[in-house]
Amino acid sequence: MEISNQTTNSNIEYFFKGNFTFSDNPLFKEILDSMGNSKFTQVTFNLSGIGHIDSSALGMLLLAKDSAKKHNLNLYLKSPQGKVKLIFDISKFYNLFNIID
Repeated sequence: MEISNQTTNSNIEYFFKGNFTFSDNPLFKEILDSMGNSKFTQVTFNLSGIGHIDSSALGMLLLAKDSAKKHNLNLYLKSPQGKVKLIFDISKFYNLFNIID
């Protein structure tokens, strides 16, 4: 998976591209670590470029939710598409996260 980001005054938006799987754990951990040192108040994960997500990645998103709460950040998941959106529906992620369509 490839990750890039874009910032504004109070928001950092990460753009995910490819498949989000267990192998992305080290890269995602870097994002989680940076949340503790963040000058931002809002973190957005733009998932529109994700074609596949596995259960490990769902767990990583839950860890991000916990980290955001711990560091007083607003976390948003943006634009899940296709199978990712279906998995979010099945796993009821819409009840757990602020998801922007």
